[in-house]
Amino acid sequence: MERRVYARSISTSSVTSLSYQPLKREIISGHEDGSMKCWEGDSGELNSTLNHHKGWVTDLLFWQEGKVLFSSSLDGKIAQWSPAGVAYNTIDLGGPVYSLAWSSRKGQLVAGQRNCIRVLNQAGEVASNGFPLMDRKALQVPGHQDIVKCLSCLDNKVFSAGYDHKLIIYEVVTITGSERPGNNGPLKCIFMNPKAHDAGITCLQVTKDSDSSTWIMTGSLDKKVKIWTGDGKIIHTLSFSAVVTEVCYVPDVRLVWVATTNGSITFFEPKSGSNVSEFVDLLELHNGRTKNCMSFKEHTFQLLKYVPDTHEVLGSTSRKDLLSWRSSVGASSCVRRMVGSHIETITFTCKSPLLLFMGSFDGDMLKWERLQMNPFDFQQEELGYREKLLLAGSDEKERRVATKEKWSQNGFLKTLFAESLDFLVASCADGNILVWGYDKVVVGMLSSMQKNGGPGTTGDTDSDAVTNRVAGFACLHILGSHTGCVTGLALVEIKDGKLTSGPYLLSTGWDLTVCVWDLNTARLVARLERCLGGGTDGRKEEESSDNVVTDLSYCSKHGTFAYSSSDKTTYLRRFSLEPSKMELLAILVGHTGEVTQVRWNEFCDRWVTSSEDGTVRIWSPDGSRCEQMVTVEGPVSVLTIDSTNGCILAGIESIIRLFDTDLQPLMTYRGHSDLIRSIVHVPEWNQYVSSSWDSTVRMWACHHFRKSRESRLDPED
Repeated sequence: MERRVYARSISTSSVTSLSYQPLKREIISGHEDGSMKCWEGDSGELNSTLNHHKGWVTDLLFWQEGKVLFSSSLDGKIAQWSPAGVAYNTIDLGGPVYSLAWSSRKGQLVAGQRNCIRVLNQAGEVASNGFPLMDRKALQVPGHQDIVKCLSCLDNKVFSAGYDHKLIIYEVVTITGSERPGNNGPLKCIFMNPKAHDAGITCLQVTKDSDSSTWIMTGSLDKKVKIWTGDGKIIHTLSFSAVVTEVCYVPDVRLVWVATTNGSITFFEPKSGSNVSEFVDLLELHNGRTKNCMSFKEHTFQLLKYVPDTHEVLGSTSRKDLLSWRSSVGASSCVRRMVGSHIETITFTCKSPLLLFMGSFDGDMLKWERLQMNPFDFQQEELGYREKLLLAGSDEKERRVATKEKWSQNGFLKTLFAESLDFLVASCADGNILVWGYDKVVVGMLSSMQKNGGPGTTGDTDSDAVTNRVAGFACLHILGSHTGCVTGLALVEIKDGKLTSGPYLLSTGWDLTVCVWDLNTARLVARLERCLGGGTDGRKEEESSDNVVTDLSYCSKHGTFAYSSSDKTTYLRRFSLEPSKMELLAILVGHTGEVTQVRWNEFCDRWVTSSEDGTVRIWSPDGSRCEQMVTVEGPVSVLTIDSTNGCILAGIESIIRLFDTDLQPLMTYRGHSDLIRSIVHVPEWNQYVSSSWDSTVRMWACHHFRKSRESRLDPED
């Protein structure tokens, strides 16, 4: 959510109610002095001030079908306002009115007073200005014994709560003259909890989640928020250290916002009842960048209101400030702060259980597994190192001790996951490559239990997933042949008819060497040295000692691989298990700065490169020509291909830009505050996951695109 409006000290009188007028795109605020102010929805500028009531404006309600704004006040009156800001009808209920709600089932206005609810029907007439009138005769509905502070309507039900601690659910019924006395009015009580809270209920919201389940949310002076089912059964009780002033459910982010008198906003995931405040940002655009503005220590939030028409949250504070946040498609849906750790590389396995793996430049390898009940939180585990591993690829075949102290000085640069072997592969700054897999000893023990009919074993895929989760990961191999930072990794599987060999691992880095490894045996199969410079005519290759390889990608369709370099070019070679047959096919020349990333895009059958010169280029499959180019606003540090539609994601300093396969801009994601280091697409979650030097990992909602008749990717309607 991005903050759109911030108006300071909008009045000398405190804000007592908020609403939104979609016809004029205005934010309406009601105040203690009886005035109402209309604010420009985008800029926060004051448009007009309306003076009609003689007491606090307790509630504001916009009736969409009638294009009418209702206001209620402690002066006992309900006013009807036209879009022009004229109070054309006033209804006197004879006592203070504390809350309003609109029942769309019968087209009725519901008002909360002391000890009762009153229902107003439409008069069936229109005023001289053409807008509908409400009947001045209100029908009384008993049930409460104190002030009815909050009302809400959903479908054919009316929900009420107040200072008598009660939560009541009414059903809207069709009433004839003979039936009215037996039903005690136009609403029939179908549920009552006389002790819903231990103190007066101050706020109420009723909504439906994505599964069409109804949630009732109440906040109280007893410093608690309770979440109920649609029929009044308690689900969660959330405790706070201060009095709850407002509860607001925001369906765009599927979170409950809670304001208390201690000043901050707390975010809860309603299904699990978990506090996810540390994973959520409220962002403010500032000079083209974003900064966190979630915590206002000098403010006490008093009101929060969600506006479905604009997907906006309105808020007011004790200092009479007006704020609004609007859901942004380019904002992250979840943020994890990695204190003291800079995540350099991310990969994942799509098998069950779906896991994220993150390698830091500090030498930590983390495994994340999303909690089933809380999509914002993850179970985190640090992968360990096993001692006395064989260093494959070394001439002397020495034994080397792999300890965390050693790897903490040589952080991780690249990662990938070999699904066929369940291997996690990570390259390091010291030239070594570590390979993790499920612990063979533990897996063997659990498999033996399965064969013997052990408890909880079924022998199916789900059982294998449980076995792997219980076994955990162990470091199985160290591949050591490089003498510098390993900056490129790619997985290769050779298919010859029905036979598949490998998988093989391609690696390269600062030592200008390309290595091919058999992951099954952890054996070095081929080694190509001096991979930069030269041409296709067999001349001796000459490299500058200042140039290094920055990235690597493999194309299974053509059996070729490409690697980018700091010498402003990208090299395309044929893959082979024999170094002499790794023919240099083309040198991709065009960038004017270091080429940072190279990717093969199977959706458009093209190579994609990015550079520090601020450009992204698309090349023909044989690398003979640059077909398209786009210039962006800064050096590109990360390049990723969306695995469902071929869209191109580019990490440009602290932002992520999304392009279609023709390099047409589609989306901009903002949230990071420093250089982005890694982006992956997790289709099973419908999310992109990114890491940055700002010590955060962010998750972004994917945006689906369809191909038009011109075979271009267009946003879905």
